[in-house]
Amino acid sequence: MSEKLKPCAHCGGEAKFERSVTEATIRCQECRIKVSVSLPMSMFVRMDEQEKAENSEAFEIWNRRHQDQSNQSEFERMLSK
Repeated sequence: MSEKLKPCAHCGGEAKFERSVTEATIRCQECRIKVSVSLPMSMFVRMDEQEKAENSEAFEIWNRRHQDQSNQSEFERMLSK
């Protein structure tokens, strides 16, 4: 897979990709927080194409970061001061 995982958004730890029969999971090796994408089976899509799409979705979710500080809650703004 060519896409690189970013460090954990919560603790900065290293992320590891794991795949089972039922889900694609990315888990932080430090704080153990995870993102999982369920893997529904479809007989209408080639297995390798479906796998790439689901893995890509898991990577996209894990690598997503809040860009706009205005989305922070009041509590989060107070903590950052």
